[in-house]
Parts: sequence; C-alpha cells; structure tokens
Amino acid sequence: MRKLYKVKSVKNEEVLVVKGGVTYKVLDIGGAKLEVRVKSPKELKKDKKAFKKYLSGPDGNIVLP
Repeated sequence: MRKLYKVKSVKNEEVLVVKGGVTYKVLDIGGAKLEVRVKSPKELKKDKKAFKKYLSGPDGNIVLP
C-alpha cells in the first residue's frame, strides 16, 4: 500500500523582480524557483483589444479559399 502525501497550499507573498526593465514574478514550485514574466498594463490593453477583435469574427473584406 502506498503512503499518500497531502500537499497543503501555502500563502506566500508575491515576489516581483525587475531584470533589464522586465518584471518577473518569482514562484516557488516544488522547491524550484521559477520566473514568470508579468505583462505591463500597456501590453495587457493591447492584448485585450486584439482578442476582442478576434472574437468579433472575420472582416467582410477577407476571402477564404
């Protein structure tokens, strides 16, 4: 019979690091430190606009093969 290990969620403070003008969030997953890039507000606004345009469907000028 296998012993079950229960993983408990631990609330850690959010750690942000700036390297070369780019902001990273440092995550500790399984003892390994991972750096995940955080988008700037300007980049988020641009992405939301592009996604909204994508959801609206194709333009009338596009001719599909």
